Formats: sequence, C-alpha cells, structure tokens
Amino acid sequence: MKHETIIKEDQTKATSMKPSGATAMDSMQRRAWHQQGVATFNVNEISDPWLRQAIINEAVHRWGQRSEARRKGR
Repeated sequence: MKHETIIKEDQTKATSMKPSGATAMDSMQRRAWHQQGVATFNVNEISDPWLRQAIINEAVHRWGQRSEARRKGR
C-alpha cells in the first residue's frame, strides 16, 4: 500500500500545480525519470527523424492518435 500512497500524493501535487514554464517542466521530467523510471519527451524537440517517428509510433500504438495531430494534418 505504500506505493499507492506515494502515487496518490504525487497526483495531488501534480493537480494542484500551476502551469509551469520550461524550467519547471524539465524539473518534473527529471524527477519522474529518477523516481518512477518514466521518461517524457516533447516529440518536436527530438532532432533525429527516425527516433522521433519511432516514439510517435509507440505512443499512438499505446494510447491512440492525438486529436491535436489530426487537426494539423500529421
């Protein structure tokens, strides 16, 4: 149950946070990686086209197509 408590506390912190700037986002991403083993990326910041497409493909496979991407014609 300890793990569930940690997740609930983290969710509470995440939902109570104000919109963050780039520095705060980087800090959250770093903390997620170190504490949870979760890596997050803005696909528009990945310069290697093959790697960017591989990450997009995996995300679409797991969670479905982004509605925003459909509007932009991607």
